[in-house]
Amino acid sequence: MEFLRYHPCPQLQPYVAGYMLIRSGEGRVNTVLPAPGITISFRITGNIQHTNREQVQTLGNYGISGIRKEAQHMNYHPDTAWFLITFKPGCAAAFIKSPLHEVNSQVVSLDNFFPEEMLRDLSDQLQAAPDMRAMVALTDQWLLRLQPSTVDPLVQAALETIQQHRGQLRMAELASSLYTSKDPLEKRFRAIVGASPKQYATIVKLNHIIQQAPKSLTSLAYEAGYFDQSHFIKDFRRFTGTTPHDFFSRKQEW
Repeated sequence: MEFLRYHPCPQLQPYVAGYMLIRSGEGRVNTVLPAPGITISFRITGNIQHTNREQVQTLGNYGISGIRKEAQHMNYHPDTAWFLITFKPGCAAAFIKSPLHEVNSQVVSLDNFFPEEMLRDLSDQLQAAPDMRAMVALTDQWLLRLQPSTVDPLVQAALETIQQHRGQLRMAELASSLYTSKDPLEKRFRAIVGASPKQYATIVKLNHIIQQAPKSLTSLAYEAGYFDQSHFIKDFRRFTGTTPHDFFSRKQEW
C-alpha cells in the first residue's frame, strides 16, 4: 500500500491535521486505530469495505468517519485509491454545523451534512485531478469556501488539558480546572469533538502508549494509570484489535 501525505494551506492548518491519499494496487486488509479527530473521505477508484463489531459496510463516494472506541478493519479492493481529510480534534465543527456526536463510531454519507451537488462536483474534480498536489489545491479551495467558524474556546481548553495530562485525569477534575461543571462541559464537548471527554481521554491515553517504545506490560499499564493489568489488556485489545505483545511485534502502516 502507498500512503501520500500533504499539509493544507496555511489558512487551514489551524483546523486540518493533513490530507492523505491511500493507494492499494493489490487487495488487502488494514487495521485502523481510533483517532482523536473526524475524517472525511472521497473515493477516487475502487472500493473499500470496513468491518466494525462484525458489521461490514461498503464505503460510498464520500463519507465522514466519526470518532471510534474500537479498531476497525478496512478491506481495500484491488486498484483502490481514497483521498482523506483529517481534522484536528474539535475542528471539524468549524465546517460542519450539525452535532458531531451523531456520527460517533459510524461512517455515514457526507451528503447528510453538505449538498449532494457540491460533493459530487468536488468528487468528480478529485477523480480527474492529475496528481496529489492538484487534489490538495482543490480541497483547500473547497474548505476555504465553507468559511470555517471560530473554535469553541472552552472545548479547545478542555482538549489541551486532556492532552497535557496524556488522558489521565478525571472528568470532574477537568471541569473544575475550567471553572465549569461536568454536564454542560460534556454536552458542548460531545457536540463539537464528536465524543465524550472520557472517550477522548481514553484515545489520548492509549495513543500515547502505542507511540512509546515497547516496555513490559506492567510498566505500560502502570504509567497509563492502570492498576489492574487485565483491565489494561482489555482496553488495549479493544483499541488495537490485538494484544500488546502482538501489536508491538508487527509493523504499523497507518
